[in-house]
Amino acid sequence: MLIVSCIALLACLCGATPVLSSMGPLGVDGQHPLLPTTSIPSINYSVGFCLSSSYGAAAVVIDDANGKTRTLTWQVHGDLAYQKVMARLSLDSSRHLAPPYEGMDDYFADIPRVLARRALKKLGLPASIDVGILATVIKKLRGQIESDLGITVTDAVLATTHLEAIYEDDVEDICENAGFQHVTPKRAYRPMIYETGAAYGGYGFGWCKHWQNDTQCQKEIVELPAISILGVHYSETALTSTLAYIQTPVGPWEGYGHRVENFTLGSNSKTRYKREDEYWNDVKGAILKRMVETPSLRKPEMIIVTGDMTSDDDFQCVLKDGVEEHLGWLPPIYSGCAAVAAAKGAAELRRRGKAPWSK
Repeated sequence: MLIVSCIALLACLCGATPVLSSMGPLGVDGQHPLLPTTSIPSINYSVGFCLSSSYGAAAVVIDDANGKTRTLTWQVHGDLAYQKVMARLSLDSSRHLAPPYEGMDDYFADIPRVLARRALKKLGLPASIDVGILATVIKKLRGQIESDLGITVTDAVLATTHLEAIYEDDVEDICENAGFQHVTPKRAYRPMIYETGAAYGGYGFGWCKHWQNDTQCQKEIVELPAISILGVHYSETALTSTLAYIQTPVGPWEGYGHRVENFTLGSNSKTRYKREDEYWNDVKGAILKRMVETPSLRKPEMIIVTGDMTSDDDFQCVLKDGVEEHLGWLPPIYSGCAAVAAAKGAAELRRRGKAPWSK
């Protein structure tokens, strides 16, 4: 048994390079050509997905030979198992060791978990139960894309809602289980793309104009403003809010003390309240929570809205009235494509190329 254990350990050490936390500067890398996923060379498809609190969304940016671009979107609602997984992954108690590690001690301590995931994948199974459940939604979306467009999705960018216990290896393994390669976007130093940043891009912000000229694009990025935004997500199962500092879709900073993830305030929770105004008062409190508790935080200059229940008139009123009452003014609100904004941003990230170290 000792020999077997040693062999397994050596296999893990030789097959996995430790990923350590790093906050170093991003390098300027060359543009990587996008790979067409169709037999028609004159058309290119760039695919992006987003796993949200109660549903998944997908977007495809289509570039044709005439220089015209259009974007198509899809949505699939998660079942009860999906909703339960997302709710559980929002809890501090669900956190565990995972890349990027803070040091070599964490790397070695996580080897048993890594070996177990690899063993399951060798058997053709999901890397974990959670991965299998979340990948089900992505598989359905992939199937719809391939059926509607007559293409094969070979790779994509996957964004996720920012929860405490969704990690880099989860994102990569979800894509692998769904049958395509996970892509880390250009200029991203980590594989994780969060919903707020992706939606910022989906609404048209944070992009350089000359993205096919790397030198010019980098100059334009330096000139982009880094702004404070209030990101609000509202779905059937959850309400989340975050105060994020964003310059580009791949680089938002939304630390732990800036976020609220509440899976008891989705639209389905109204029936749990004796009076609906009590529910909306709690929704208002969750939206404003970080601003109220930490008044020193930079005030939001923009509100980015995501989720599939944001068109609710009462929600819109609570959001607008609550923020204006607290700040004394109302920042511009972007909510026109709330359900698919993050997926659209993810697809545009794929369109603009891979990070040099992406698989």
